Amino acid sequence: MMRSGNRKRRGGIGWALVVLVVVPLIAVQVRHTVQARQGDDLATLDPVQGVVQHRALEAEPDAWETITHRRLVADGDSIQTDSVGLAVLTFFEGIQSEIRPNSLVQVQQVTVDGDAGIDVSLDVLIGSTLNSVEQAADIQARYEIHTPTAVIAVRGTVFWADVSPGGETRVNTVNGTVWVTAILPDGRFGETAVVEAGMQAAVSTAGVIEVTAIPDDAREKVPDVPLAPSTCGDGMCSIVEQATCSLDCTEVPDCGNGVCDLPLEGPATCPVDCAPEPLEPLPQPYQGASIVEVAFCTEWRDSITAGGVVTFQHGIGFYEDLAESVAERAGLSAVFTLDGAALGPVYYEGLTIHGGGWYGDRGRVDWTATPGTHTVISHWTNEGEGLPGDTCTFTVR
Repeated sequence: MMRSGNRKRRGGIGWALVVLVVVPLIAVQVRHTVQARQGDDLATLDPVQGVVQHRALEAEPDAWETITHRRLVADGDSIQTDSVGLAVLTFFEGIQSEIRPNSLVQVQQVTVDGDAGIDVSLDVLIGSTLNSVEQAADIQARYEIHTPTAVIAVRGTVFWADVSPGGETRVNTVNGTVWVTAILPDGRFGETAVVEAGMQAAVSTAGVIEVTAIPDDAREKVPDVPLAPSTCGDGMCSIVEQATCSLDCTEVPDCGNGVCDLPLEGPATCPVDCAPEPLEPLPQPYQGASIVEVAFCTEWRDSITAGGVVTFQHGIGFYEDLAESVAERAGLSAVFTLDGAALGPVYYEGLTIHGGGWYGDRGRVDWTATPGTHTVISHWTNEGEGLPGDTCTFTVR
């Protein structure tokens, strides 16, 4: 689920999000047994080559562990690679992301719900991921990638998501269709572009999208190298590490100058220059008591009790066609007022796959109910012009 809001950014950079459902990218043979963390819905991380490191959510910031066998990862865990490192992150059958060299990613959410389906979100702080999406039998399956400057929504496709050290996002569509929505520096939605196979979208930190053909030299082949040993990263360059452990055996003379000089420097070899701070989670409405659509006033106006948290909702509609949905939501912002005073902050669910088609946007805002009779009004604005809205007068006891 994607919502805009006052999400913290560094250097005025916005955010990006990707929704997918995925096919396997690389077959990896694994002989080691892994033990699940109780209560977590987990993904598996398979190191392929070079330096691949994992850090659990509860670990210290510098407690990276070089892995050589399959590892289970859960919400909040991070993965990083060096200049030749490759790993495969598999969430569920058909949901997978290949983590490329000099990348730093964090798993934000991995959940399975029998009614709601599966929900996965991945933060790409820097580097590249190759994402393969298979059309899901369960239409509620969702996979999101957050990057500094865009929201990317896809179904049944394969695409690259690249994030530069400065936070720019580039999306290359291999097959299928990708829907890219820019996030402006102030957190609002920007323009939306539909990126077909063979095309790429470049999203600047200012929220500008440029769509062009993918150049022939868009991707260099990563040289084949062995996996680095588990001792890589201990600060000592042993004989067995000399050919594979860039962390212990490669000098990085300019590390610390404030410039991420790829490919010699990267998040693993020079974190001071190349490892951005973790992105804060997207703002989440409380949704503690109920979510109520203002338009459906008669269904809920007698059910609100004092002290409970209510999430007011205003929807835009249901569309089976991507282009129609994009056109309807362009430039829209949701506005809520209660007894004449503005409510905020407003969150957006947008870009969701719902009931077999694309749902435009749903604006949401939270309110802690107080006794008395109240009137809530919700509507959309288009570039500042108010559109017809909904009104509900209700009593809280």
